[in-house]
Parts: sequence; structure tokens; C-alpha cells
Amino acid sequence: MYRHLFLEGPIQKGKSTLLRELLAPYMNEVGGFTSQRLLDSEGETVAFRIGSARSTPLTAPYHENYSGVFRVITKRGRSLKYPEVFENEGVRYLTDNQGKKLILLDEIGGAELLSYRFREELYNLLAGETPCIGVIKQEVKAKFMSAAAGYEKKLLSYNRELRKLLTSKYDGRILQFRRNDDNLRQEIEAFLYKIFMTD
Repeated sequence: MYRHLFLEGPIQKGKSTLLRELLAPYMNEVGGFTSQRLLDSEGETVAFRIGSARSTPLTAPYHENYSGVFRVITKRGRSLKYPEVFENEGVRYLTDNQGKKLILLDEIGGAELLSYRFREELYNLLAGETPCIGVIKQEVKAKFMSAAAGYEKKLLSYNRELRKLLTSKYDGRILQFRRNDDNLRQEIEAFLYKIFMTD
């Protein structure tokens, strides 16, 4: 059995929702982080923030005083970026997990990889003994972020490197997400059972 398990697939199709559903009985023993979508009054995504895996819902109304906001989309469509969030909150969520049986990384493979400190701590975490589960950004999405969303072009190479190392060096597996896939669900359940129900 592999040590880390990640899902990939198109955005907003239910990857994070499925993981949250299956992790619900174990959340007190889960560390890590969640990338949260912040919505305006019409339900449109206007910002993204990083928060605790245990206590951060997947979406919330946008509020200017939120901590951990790493991207804001203005009314004119501009993308304001705050990479220092990954240097601070991001690194803390990767390193402050003592006593946790599983680390949720939801998601990796995007803008956070442009932070050297975050990348370094992420690879340290993946090389460690604590298993990780989460969502990894598709390569095509990382390419889009570089081409259309104003992120540095090296983001794509960092995404490719992460995907390669995850499976070749860090004993990880990447599964293609499909909604209502019973086999996928059973594989995740088996992964979690091994972690939480056996010693």
C-alpha cells in the first residue's frame, strides 16, 4: 500500500467534498490545510484563502478581515496575489502537525509552489512517516495559471516536478477523480481504514 493518496480532476467537481465526507469521523486526528473559496453576495468566487483542515469549510462569504487570503479577484478581473501567505500560514500548516495520524493537503500543485520555503517543507512532509491525503492540481490547470492568471511560468515545472516526485520518490499515488465512482470511494476508504483502524 502506498503512503500518500491524492485526487486530481477538473475544478469544482466534488474532489474536496468527497474527501471531507470520508474524513469526517477522523477529523480530530487530521492536520494540514484547506484552500477555501470566498464568495460574494451572488455566490461568485472572489478570493481564495488557506485555513486549517479541521475547522475551515470549503466555501465562505468573503470578508476583508480574513487571514490567509492568497488571491483576490477584483471587479475588473484583476488577480491580486499575496504569496507571503504561503511563507507564513502555509508553512505553519505543513509543520505544526504533531500527534496527527494524517495530513490533509487540499490542494497542492499551484501558486504555493512558488514559495521556496513552502516547497521545502512540503517535500520534508512527504518524505516523513505521516501519510498525506489531498487534491493535486492538474498539469493543465497549472499551465493555465501561468498563461492566463499571471503566475510565473516556472509554476508549471514545479507542478510537474511535484507530480513526478510524489509517485517516484515519496511512495504516493494520484487517482483520477470521477463523480459517483464506487471503486474510487472504496480505495480511499481502504486507505483511511489502514491509517485509523489498524495499529
